[in-house]
Amino acid sequence: MLLGLALASFYLIPAIYEQRWVQIAGALAGGLTPAENFLYARTADREHDAFNRVASNMAVVLVAWVAVMAVLAWRTGRQRPDRPARGIVLSLGALSAAVLPLLLPVSSLAWSYLPELRFVQFPWRWMSVLAVGAALFTAATGRGRWRWILPVTAALVTVGCGRYVAKHTWWDTEDMPTLRAAIAAGEGFEGTDEYDPARDDRTELPRKRLRAWLVSAETHADGKEDVQIVADVWTAEQRILRVNAKRPGRLAIRLLDYPAWRATVDGKPAAIERAPRTAQMMVEVPAGESRIELRFTRTWDRALGGSISALAASGTLGLLMLGRRRPAGA
Repeated sequence: MLLGLALASFYLIPAIYEQRWVQIAGALAGGLTPAENFLYARTADREHDAFNRVASNMAVVLVAWVAVMAVLAWRTGRQRPDRPARGIVLSLGALSAAVLPLLLPVSSLAWSYLPELRFVQFPWRWMSVLAVGAALFTAATGRGRWRWILPVTAALVTVGCGRYVAKHTWWDTEDMPTLRAAIAAGEGFEGTDEYDPARDDRTELPRKRLRAWLVSAETHADGKEDVQIVADVWTAEQRILRVNAKRPGRLAIRLLDYPAWRATVDGKPAAIERAPRTAQMMVEVPAGESRIELRFTRTWDRALGGSISALAASGTLGLLMLGRRRPAGA
């Protein structure tokens, strides 16, 4: 378990630390709380309940499969003299049994008080753990006459479940084309509340605006532009703009401010301001030509997490190689 946490530190440490950057409580908005997503839970939202019913049916099939395979694996293990095999079956069985209550309302207190568990949101996500047990139990049982029967049965069950999910779900066919068109046109798309920067009200953000504009005087009364802006680089982690302004002002950029962003104006560090009521980024620019660069940097939490993951991976590979080189019986 410690090794797994160390290998995942490149994600875990930033995810824990950077919660303060965003409105993380939005992850538990209406319809996203564990209480509304236990197996066969009922809410006021009919579409939500229909989706949850599909997930619940899949969970029941998986629980039944794990139970049957666990019994068969235990019977197979009893026929083998080595105790480690039986110990593995018991460990996986205990893990699968521990997951089952988390799918049901009986575990409500655990979801409320165990650290960060509520951010799993949907109890049926624990099916991923059951799936590991199902796969290993099935592999351990595939001996003798079961060698071909189980894989064929598992394939039929998988195809049947896939067909059921496909027949009982719904998608708006316009979602992806609309999203692609918005990105291609440079308009962007609406994000999710939980990843919105802290103290930002995204309903106040301007829609379908240019990539950058001068706040103090966007245009003259006669309609002529007061500033010329060219975007040389516009990527997820770097923005480079060339600005030619007739007078100093604040450049509003279609970008939200997170603590990892750094700004420079003509190569010198510049302060990042926020627009009123939002986290939209603004930078002071002088009159004349200037070059603004915005770069998303690696903060200490990401560097620390990546270092721990790299050390854990290197240490594991080193121990494995050392074990292979060690002579038999040493």
